[in-house]
Amino acid sequence: MIQVADEEYLKTDRSKLFNELTEQLRPYNCFEKQPMFYMRHLAGYIAVHVAMLALIAVTSNLFLSLVFLSIDAVFILRIGFVGHDLAHGSVKSSRWYRDYLGEFVWCFFLGLSKEFWDAKHSLHHKFTNIASESNGDPDIETPPFCARKLTSPT
Repeated sequence: MIQVADEEYLKTDRSKLFNELTEQLRPYNCFEKQPMFYMRHLAGYIAVHVAMLALIAVTSNLFLSLVFLSIDAVFILRIGFVGHDLAHGSVKSSRWYRDYLGEFVWCFFLGLSKEFWDAKHSLHHKFTNIASESNGDPDIETPPFCARKLTSPT
């Protein structure tokens, strides 16, 4: 059961803890951007996606189609992770990577506009894993999977 966050917790500033963690990780080069790492992986994920779609198109066996769909679902998810990092600017500090390549990945492969994702994901970062009726993490309760409203028992 997800507990609704109280107002005091929502007002807590967690940025100091985040800054401390960032400084602890900085010596390990955790924040260096590696665009070729992402581009190689994105190309591979897209190749597997196209191959699975081709196999699904020529397969009449239902079981094999489900196997190919399952494999494709994993690689669509991986493409989504690359889109996530592109949208955050984690791949490269370049508008072209963030906006244009990110938009291509989001629209063409994932069927979402990058603007929709940006708005929703910004709220997710502001209220990460906080359940609240007024302003909480929108990823906690996303229809159609969790369409009911969280309420306190009365």
